[in-house]
Amino acid sequence: MVRKVAGTRNKKLQSKRPWAGKIAEFPSSGVGIGEHFQLKECCAGSQTPGIRIVNHAEIVACRSCRLYQSNHAAAWAFQRLTGETVTSNGHAWMIGHATPNAKLDFLAVDLPHIFFRVWHTESNGEVAISRAMHELERIMEGYQEIIVCIDCPPYKRSKIYPEYKSNRPSVAPELVKDYLDFQERIRARSVPVWGVAGFEADDLIATVAKKCGAAGRRLDIYSRDKDLLQLVTDTTNVISADGTRFDPQQVRATMGVAPRNVTDLLALMGDAIDNVPGCPNIGKKRALDLLNAFGSLKEVILQAKQRSTMPRSLPPAAVRSLYDNIHLVELSARLVELDDSAELGIGP
Repeated sequence: MVRKVAGTRNKKLQSKRPWAGKIAEFPSSGVGIGEHFQLKECCAGSQTPGIRIVNHAEIVACRSCRLYQSNHAAAWAFQRLTGETVTSNGHAWMIGHATPNAKLDFLAVDLPHIFFRVWHTESNGEVAISRAMHELERIMEGYQEIIVCIDCPPYKRSKIYPEYKSNRPSVAPELVKDYLDFQERIRARSVPVWGVAGFEADDLIATVAKKCGAAGRRLDIYSRDKDLLQLVTDTTNVISADGTRFDPQQVRATMGVAPRNVTDLLALMGDAIDNVPGCPNIGKKRALDLLNAFGSLKEVILQAKQRSTMPRSLPPAAVRSLYDNIHLVELSARLVELDDSAELGIGP
């Protein structure tokens, strides 16, 4: 059943898009649990506004961006309402005038993110390699170009702060062996695996993002590392293992700041996983209070050095800690900022 949604619509726009203002209703037996998908305008600032499908107030599709994350139910709803072709690469969807051979643009993969997560859930190394390879093949499908990035310690950041990542347990020899075997299997499939001495996978991905941005290309980054959220733009997105696509709006919803302020937030609150100190007594909530009050980390540091009045939400102990440990905040800012100067030997 298809019916119009109540409300006023631009007649000129509606004549060009007969699907505008319609809602699809499907029985639970066909699509899931009686899901409703409503089409609305999206990308209002664009010269070619697209559409989005809304399911319980969650955007699951954007025609103007041409990519969305969803399930087969939303894909079916979209296709039924618009008559457009919808194809999947197993992780994202391409909509609009897509064909089965349509290709997404560029994919950068944080290989440690895949392999270490899978390896620690398996008791058999060969099974872990097979599972990780299956995941990698699934996410690679449909992209024009792919680069797989790895860490190459000792890291340059360790020269800045010797305790960087020093809290991590030693790596088991079996894990190292399986990880190297996994890399060789990837290379055997003619997929480039890149590592540069002193750089982490995040830095290589930052370098790829810089090149793609300069060339006007779309980039998807497959990782769960929150450091990479600083790279997010309208054309560079981060995709996590659970399928969440981090565009600028999703970064703000998750982190509480825009992508450009992610490093500011991490510098203040620190990162226990990488042993980035941050400022003692300043967690995420207080860090957000500071950034909301002063706008940027640079201004927070300036005001702290001048012993200016801090937001009322900060207790006296937190204010004193900020005054006394501003050097740790400045150090942390250097540690969490990604280095996009790696020499990858690839074009834009």
